[in-house]
Amino acid sequence: MPVLARNGRGAAVVSGAGSGIGRAVALMLAGTGFDLVLVGRREEMLLSTARPLEKMALVDCIAGDLLDPKTSERVRDCLLYCWGLVHTTDRIVLVNSVGTAEFGPFVETSVDSIRAQIEVNSVAPLLLCHALLPHMLRVGGGDIVNISSVAALTTLANSAAYSAGKAALHSASKVLAAECRGRGVRITSLLLGATDTPLWDNQSFVPDRKEMISSRSVAETVRSILNMPADCYPDELLLTPPKGVL
Repeated sequence: MPVLARNGRGAAVVSGAGSGIGRAVALMLAGTGFDLVLVGRREEMLLSTARPLEKMALVDCIAGDLLDPKTSERVRDCLLYCWGLVHTTDRIVLVNSVGTAEFGPFVETSVDSIRAQIEVNSVAPLLLCHALLPHMLRVGGGDIVNISSVAALTTLANSAAYSAGKAALHSASKVLAAECRGRGVRITSLLLGATDTPLWDNQSFVPDRKEMISSRSVAETVRSILNMPADCYPDELLLTPPKGVL
């Protein structure tokens, strides 16, 4: 079996790692000693993230539909059996940055888009949590950071389906945090204000992207969460741009 974590910190799974926040988080984690499993729909984008990291970390890419439980099972099997974690107590980190959005009036939003926004933003990350949490609890160590949105807490017109998906993820994350409290596994809901990512590329209305949070800043916030003392459980954190909700 391969030797885990040449740099010694453990293994990290990053969903939505092909671009934006996921790519920035993957770069940060590789630079701080984690080996990586990058997960997303498009293999070519995962590989573009992975190539610059291969000199710093052991990197695997798993491309697949994150709404298919088999994709999450492949991630679990990669860590536990291919990487040999099943009999170790190595720390596992999961950062769920997968997400999608189509902003606009609800009555003009297609049924397929409504379903996709709710499911990709909530069900997809929760399936990865479901696959990896049992091992984290068994070894008594791990962190999950679920990237949610200020839209989960604030009424933002033209974002009904997106807000519903992010609110579901936020609520589920807090429940999981309560269930895992005191068991060595921390679950954080990271609620972001407007962040400069490719999510905005095809929207009909886009605030000034220069006023948004950068993906790199989100990655540094994830680093801070992971480095919190073991007796601190950061259940939720709200991060906004300097001007607040744009």
